[in-house]
Amino acid sequence: MTKTKTSTVKKRTIGQTTQTRGASVDLAPIAPLIERIVANLKPEEVWLFGSRPEGRSRPGSDFDLLAVLPDDSSESDLDLISAWKLTCDLGIAADLVPCTRSEFEDEKKTAWARWLLPRITGECASMSDKRKQAETKKARLRALLHLAEQDVKAVMILAKDGNHYAAFHCQQAAEKLIRVLLIHHEIEPGIGHHLDVLVAQLPDSEPWKVKVGWMHKYTPYATTFRYATPGGRVPATPDAVGVIADAKSIAELISEAMKQFVDSAMR
Repeated sequence: MTKTKTSTVKKRTIGQTTQTRGASVDLAPIAPLIERIVANLKPEEVWLFGSRPEGRSRPGSDFDLLAVLPDDSSESDLDLISAWKLTCDLGIAADLVPCTRSEFEDEKKTAWARWLLPRITGECASMSDKRKQAETKKARLRALLHLAEQDVKAVMILAKDGNHYAAFHCQQAAEKLIRVLLIHHEIEPGIGHHLDVLVAQLPDSEPWKVKVGWMHKYTPYATTFRYATPGGRVPATPDAVGVIADAKSIAELISEAMKQFVDSAMR
């Protein structure tokens, strides 16, 4: 992950920054956005992460930005929708994630952070504060399961009207559940959407591997299903009855996972 300090942004025009794989990232296209972030959020630091600094970007790839704000920042400054609004109307393909300094420092200690911020200090962050790490992990699992529940609710609403995107939310609910299982085993799931690939990473001794194995059939609905073909053909909408039945099964597993991996951890 490549860092652009706000003090540097204020003093000079953004030029080039080095990628972790030895190439370079041209930051000039996002200069207006960085200036807007600095003016509105007054971050301590702004980090570029994801495909661009890692050398995996393609033409048109988004710029993924992490704004590190002071701990006393308002909830409105930390709100993701408010952050999204800052990226609008500039014609820049970018995603902005705000966080507090404390959250940023805590995440350095997790396996997730080593994927997101592989070279933040030049070496892996200390893993000494086990209790705080456990709390952070539990909060992440709870958030993922909550969002999975929201996906299931979306399935129920959309499927009743025969909406094309009900299956997409079914896939999303399944993906978030599988990610919870991987994170529970200290396996960072990365950014892929292939459910069979994610499930394959679970230990064979994990009973949940069988419980979620059938969900791989929803993998196509994560990406290609959402777009028309070059010939203008729209993928056929899956059977609503089947999607609703699968969503209910996933909802039961989400509830079970919440009890096993979140609620039990609080005792």
